[in-house]
Amino acid sequence: MKTNYKLHLATSKDKLRPVMQSILVTKENIVATDAHIMAVVPTALVFNEASIELMPDKGLLIDAQIWKAIYSADSIFIYLEGNGYKIAGYFKNKPSAEFRAEINGEIGNFPNWHQVIPAEDKREPMPVIGVNAKLLMNLSDSIDASNGLKLETNGSQKGIIAKPIGLDTGEPYGLIMPIKIN
Repeated sequence: MKTNYKLHLATSKDKLRPVMQSILVTKENIVATDAHIMAVVPTALVFNEASIELMPDKGLLIDAQIWKAIYSADSIFIYLEGNGYKIAGYFKNKPSAEFRAEINGEIGNFPNWHQVIPAEDKREPMPVIGVNAKLLMNLSDSIDASNGLKLETNGSQKGIIAKPIGLDTGEPYGLIMPIKIN
């Protein structure tokens, strides 16, 4: 299954938070965040059923630089080798790439990202707020929203849900934090 989700763009560059420099892959979702933006892609859009079934319940952490190296692969797989998990990207016109994946919790626990997602029934029309344009572009690229983004919010101090225009439910989405306007 080919992916074009540049999730590495939504990860932290802060070396003091190594877990935030990783992408969480669970059986349901693939999540990347830097605490200002968050990109969420359903796992089934990237991995085949065998890879999804193999994933541990806690999920796997894929370093952002590893994701950057394989996100454009023609197919990406998770597999077990010895006692560890590996992620492999297979390309038509260049050699395949294989890397170690960490179980969530081995190098630290990925934050509970569910708690910052505004409940759908609590979202309201967007008040006058600001967003960082560079971060919004990174979020758009990370969830492959080439047709634009639909923004939903539930208040000026809460995260803004960003969904690619023209896609149905169950598709990738992201979250960006607003900035205060004086």
